[in-house]
Amino acid sequence: MDTKPSLVETRKPVGLTPAAWLPLVISNAIPLIGVLFLDWSIGHIVILYWIENLILGFWNIPRILFAGEHSNKLKNLPTSVFFLVHYGIFCLVHGVFIVGLIAFSEKASFQSASGPRDIVDTVINYASFGLIVAIISMFLITGWDLIKNYIINGEHKKWNIGKAMAYPYGHIVVVHIAIFAGTFGASLLGAPLALLVALIIGKTLIELKTKRKITIGTLTKQSQ
Repeated sequence: MDTKPSLVETRKPVGLTPAAWLPLVISNAIPLIGVLFLDWSIGHIVILYWIENLILGFWNIPRILFAGEHSNKLKNLPTSVFFLVHYGIFCLVHGVFIVGLIAFSEKASFQSASGPRDIVDTVINYASFGLIVAIISMFLITGWDLIKNYIINGEHKKWNIGKAMAYPYGHIVVVHIAIFAGTFGASLLGAPLALLVALIIGKTLIELKTKRKITIGTLTKQSQ
């Protein structure tokens, strides 16, 4: 008798497993706390989301190294170095753009950064104890999620090196859409609380859907 779990049976526990979604929900709750209790503006959220991209890039190095059912870390090392350079340039260009979006949300005029120095100055301008705590928390939560789910629970066996390298770029697209919608809305409406909350919740729902899809795929392959 075939006792292999069906796809429906495989899917059932996915949405109920805290390890699969709790780190993501906690990470996205951080800017929500900032908006509700620390008087964060759209600028704080945009800066945090951009730095979140850097955090994902950092933790994507071990994602690439461990990718594959029988991962060869030495063989995957050149790809991880290439990713580091390419993703770093990508985030730099994205940072130049978001500086302009922040200016647009505050002054209704787009003025992009002229280089890394302007990005650093913008981050410093919005820096606060709450933002620093948020960044550290995101870093630790993202790392715990990767170690627990991807490495220890064997999610890496489903991933090939190409998929692992491409992973953070999809997140940047989600973040970029959220940032664009938020800053454009802020420039028109003055960044009301409801808009900022809706921005955070919308981003969270999109990421939860993506996370669930990845987790289902992993469990389905392991059950085959």
